[in-house]
Amino acid sequence: MHSQKIGIVGSGNWGIGLGIAFALSGHQVIIWTRSEEKVKLLNDSRSHPLISPQAFPKTLSFSASPDEIMDSSVIVSALPSQVTLSVWEKSFVGLVANQTLIHSTKGLLSDGSPYISERLSKLTQKPWSFLTGPTFADEVARQLPSAMVLAVPQLTEDYANLRTILSSKFLRIYLTDDLIGTQICSALKNILAIASGVLDGLELGHNTRAALMTRGLAEMTRLVRSAGGKSETAYGLAGMGDLLLTSTGPQSRNRKLGRELVRTGNLHDAQKTLNGEVAEGQYATEIALKLALTHNLEMPITEAVHHLLSGRKPDDVMKILLARPAGLES
Repeated sequence: MHSQKIGIVGSGNWGIGLGIAFALSGHQVIIWTRSEEKVKLLNDSRSHPLISPQAFPKTLSFSASPDEIMDSSVIVSALPSQVTLSVWEKSFVGLVANQTLIHSTKGLLSDGSPYISERLSKLTQKPWSFLTGPTFADEVARQLPSAMVLAVPQLTEDYANLRTILSSKFLRIYLTDDLIGTQICSALKNILAIASGVLDGLELGHNTRAALMTRGLAEMTRLVRSAGGKSETAYGLAGMGDLLLTSTGPQSRNRKLGRELVRTGNLHDAQKTLNGEVAEGQYATEIALKLALTHNLEMPITEAVHHLLSGRKPDDVMKILLARPAGLES
């Protein structure tokens, strides 16, 4: 493996966790955060209590300078989806040259193409890949065995080499050319995780969760296929894999949001419990429904989550779902 300089745009838990993993694999990693104060804190303390108990690798550093970040051969954007385009347009687009560009943001966008890779490609006039999969930041940072999928514009030798560069003995990365399917899956699983959290709050048991995840996977697969993606993507790491993790894992922000929706009774108070972190599913729900409408698809679980986020009572939403006729399984 050839050591690379990797720049990561975004210093949330995922950006730092991924940066630690890459640095432990022998790469030089520099992570951007807009706050000079946070840069000093992280560079001086050399640790992050929520992500990894050990000190940061020596090859990991932080900077508030876009120029320093973009002076890298590989760039990974790890910003929340709602701010990705604005941050890139303001601070980074003019510095794009010959870097390999990857985004690792799980969400859909409104007002245009919902796919972040397409919007970033249009903004920068360069191709973008998408790195996703069933991963919690702290487990990746602690080098617990994990698997991800890298969706690329085309299956070429250069992208195969990129997969090898980013992989390690603890992080297995697979390749696909299904950029649309992986991005839909990465957004839909967050919506379904909110629903899973609602089941937690209502104490509806394991049978209900199994039904939710199975029928949710069916919704995901139909939308992926209708939008031009591959059905097998929904059954892989970006789809079923990430759905399993996010709907059952104790660290899932989207699952927590659903649980807190039941406890607090409203979205505003539920969001407060996330302590400033972002549950991407709440933003993806309406966009996913609009995308489904363009393909003449029904997505009852996604629609139910939209009702919950809009203030409908969980018991009422469950009654609506359970009143739907059950036909052929598909």
